[in-house]
Amino acid sequence: MRVAAGTEVEAAPFRVRLDEASARLELHGDAAEEGQALVVVAGWIELTVPESVSATVLTQAFTADLSSAYDQFGSPVEVPEPSVRVSADGVSLRGLGPGLRYDVQVTFVVDEEAVPERLSVTLLEHRLRPSALDGDLGWFDAQPVALVALDVTPLPTTRPEPEALR
Repeated sequence: MRVAAGTEVEAAPFRVRLDEASARLELHGDAAEEGQALVVVAGWIELTVPESVSATVLTQAFTADLSSAYDQFGSPVEVPEPSVRVSADGVSLRGLGPGLRYDVQVTFVVDEEAVPERLSVTLLEHRLRPSALDGDLGWFDAQPVALVALDVTPLPTTRPEPEALR
């Protein structure tokens, strides 16, 4: 299902709204590596179930149609997996507790030359079921539930010079 930016989407165990996307060279003081850029999607997310979920379930709720993407450690990846940060202070969400809603920045790392003009973010929902390994109940089997298309505000035309060391 295709949805417009700013549309609330149920993607179990979350409710999500993605509002806008921009390309940046830094976010909350963390700079992109030389030759790379950050594609940042702003919105909010809330947990709709009565138990907490891990950062793994949270980051697996998003993917994007990006080429030349990297993981948070700088290694190339075929399937982009973002970091999810609280918008106000840039703290990485390590999970989400019941009844909480956060304004977030879902961030993907790409080659600077590969920053798109338009980005399609797929929202994935999970299914609550017992683990095949240990029988513990968890959120598994991520499946696409919605596609959000966003225009991406481009990078500045010139990269700022690093500040001189003092």
